[in-house]
Amino acid sequence: MKKIFAFVCICLLGLSVGCKKKEVSLEELNEVNDKIIAFFTENLSEYENYSFNYVDETNHKVVVGLLDNNPEWQEKFLELVVRSEYIQFVKGEALKDEKDFKKSSKEIERCLECQLGAYITTEIILPTDKNLNELIDVPLDNVLYSNVKVNSLGAIFVILKTEDERVLTSLDDYFKKNYPKHKKEIFDEAYYIYLDNGYDSFDLKEELKVCR
Repeated sequence: MKKIFAFVCICLLGLSVGCKKKEVSLEELNEVNDKIIAFFTENLSEYENYSFNYVDETNHKVVVGLLDNNPEWQEKFLELVVRSEYIQFVKGEALKDEKDFKKSSKEIERCLECQLGAYITTEIILPTDKNLNELIDVPLDNVLYSNVKVNSLGAIFVILKTEDERVLTSLDDYFKKNYPKHKKEIFDEAYYIYLDNGYDSFDLKEELKVCR
């Protein structure tokens, strides 16, 4: 009887291990996210309920914001754009009018962090947070927002919101000295983005379209 019980326990343990769901990779999440970006780059008018999307690496999801987040609109999105078990729908920000797709500052910052963070992150090499004052020597009193990440391969990005020319000049000098082939973009809502050009295939404007 004890042998039978032990055998049953072993079988149940084997089933529980075998049935454990494999964790989705960042590459798979980015693939789903890229399909969403590709669709809305050309077909935004076909799905007017869309607000934003980004990869949530912490929770292993592709987050999609819908203006009206109900089952009917969710199913329409899955049928029209891409169907994936990794998509998580959330409530998006209401638009001011049909042509105004600007997002809140919080959403922009989160989207920029996710899009650029995925660029310098691999499943093995995780980025390290840095402070802006580690890069420049001018006062940061007029910096409204900043995020600096760098990985062990030297890929770095800075997201910055400021009207202080001293900060921008100092950061320009830092990147010219340390990353001569860097890219710089002035984003909506006056966010300045600096990115080390470590990979020639990376197109900053194209990658950030989804955040606009």
